[in-house]
Amino acid sequence: MRVWVICPCFLDTESFLRVREEAVSALASVVSGAPVKFVLIDDTAGLDGLVAQISLPDVTVVTPPYNLGHQGALVFALRGMGASVEENDLVITMDSDGEDRPQDIQALVQPLLDAPTNLHRIAIAIRTRRSEGLLFKFCYMGFKLVFRALTGTVIRNGNFAAYRGWFLRDVIFHPHFDQCYSSSFVSLPMQVEKVPLPRGIRYAGKSRMGFMGLVTHGIRMLMPFSERIATRGIVYS
Repeated sequence: MRVWVICPCFLDTESFLRVREEAVSALASVVSGAPVKFVLIDDTAGLDGLVAQISLPDVTVVTPPYNLGHQGALVFALRGMGASVEENDLVITMDSDGEDRPQDIQALVQPLLDAPTNLHRIAIAIRTRRSEGLLFKFCYMGFKLVFRALTGTVIRNGNFAAYRGWFLRDVIFHPHFDQCYSSSFVSLPMQVEKVPLPRGIRYAGKSRMGFMGLVTHGIRMLMPFSERIATRGIVYS
C-alpha cells in the first residue's frame, strides 16, 4: 500500500513545505513503512516561481492549464492519477495552507484502517471549530440555514478527506465532482464516515478568496443537490 497526499496550492508553497514535513511525521505512526507520495497542484498555472524550485523526490507537481480554484484543481489532478494509483492505496486530499491540520491525519484515516478489506469506505473531516472572524461566522451560519432549507442537509466538510484508490477509477468521474468536490461526498449515496475535527490556522499569508469567491463557492456547493432542490421546491409549492 502506498499513501498519496494531494494538495491544491495557490501561492502557498511555503506553507505546503511545512504541511509536507508534518504529514510525513503524522503518517509514520499510522502507516509505518508505507511509501508516501505528495502531489502538489500549482493552481497558478505555472506562475508561482517557488513551486518551480521544489526538488523533492516524494513530491510531484501538477500544473493545470489555468486557475481552476482549489476544488477544481483537486478534481483535475485526481482524474489524471487513476493509472498510477492501486486499488488499495490510501489517498488523502487536504489544503496546503495548514488549515487542514497534518496532526489530524491519523484520526481521519483511522476508519479506513479499521476496515482494511472495505475499499469503499470514505472518511471526511467535519468541522467542529473554525478560526475565522465574527463576520465570516455570521455569514456562514446564514449559509448553513439556507443550505438546509434547500437541500434538507448541512455541509460542514471541505477538502480534507481520505479514501482508497478505487475511488479514482470510477467515482471521481461522476458529474457531481465537476460542480463541487466537497459536497459531492454528501450528495452521492456512498459509505461516508464523518470524523469531527477542528479547522486549523493558516501557517503563512492570507486567504486570497474574496467575498465574491466565497459566494461562488457556496453556489457551487449547492449544485450537486440540484435535483433534490428542484424536488423540494415542487413539493413546497
